[in-house]
Amino acid sequence: MQRGPALGFLIIGTAIFGLGVLVELPMLLMSPMMFDAPGSEQSIYPWLILGSLLLNPLFVLVGLLLGWIAFARQAYGKAVTCLVIPALGAGLVFGSFALLQVVCDGNFVCR
Repeated sequence: MQRGPALGFLIIGTAIFGLGVLVELPMLLMSPMMFDAPGSEQSIYPWLILGSLLLNPLFVLVGLLLGWIAFARQAYGKAVTCLVIPALGAGLVFGSFALLQVVCDGNFVCR
């Protein structure tokens, strides 16, 4: 891959995933409310959501950091490939919410 397109992908990826983490922070602040309903702490789905919300900023940080390091070392293909790591974190968040919606009809109390 050439330098120009790789730089474009990294800039756009940094903006999108960085803003995504900023949007996620209020959800993390409100996450204890998922466990207000009696019996919800026994359900696996609120825990999956909480875990994915906690792991996503780590995935974003590691993926973007590795991508920019690879770009600085002129490994442009590897730099763009590192954007898969933050996408995986975002996929975990969306997947855990989708799983709760499909399996439990959006209720946090589900077995």
